Amino acid sequence: MEQIRIVRSDPVAIAASREAVWAILTDLPNYHLWNPLSARIESTLEPGAKVRLWVNNAGITGKVEIFEHRLVEKQPPRHIAWAYEEGEVRTRRDQYLEAVPDGCIYTTSDTFFGPLADPMMDQMGEAIYQSFNALARSLKQYAESRVG
Repeated sequence: MEQIRIVRSDPVAIAASREAVWAILTDLPNYHLWNPLSARIESTLEPGAKVRLWVNNAGITGKVEIFEHRLVEKQPPRHIAWAYEEGEVRTRRDQYLEAVPDGCIYTTSDTFFGPLADPMMDQMGEAIYQSFNALARSLKQYAESRVG
């Protein structure tokens, strides 16, 4: 039976334009400067392109793991998503930027699909939630340090 579980970060207000934050999200060679979860990321960010992520799972598995995703959505400057489509648990990672008068609101989510989504989320859901919030806070700090 197909199981679906979603983990979302808390929305984070960033005092930088949506376009400026989008530029940070898509500046892959410098992703590691702000993203505590990804030691490295490679992609052309063209529709359907591979997205290779070196994920720092220190809080979850204790090691860096490489995952190969596929870019499934790119709507500059408001939404980017990639999907991991192999195995018993498949995922889709979405990152959203909503423009507001003094900057933007950032949120991210992972949707987990497959027969092992429930047990995996029961085991690791809270750690993923906490890591997404740490990522959002790091993006906020990095983006705001570059403004002005």
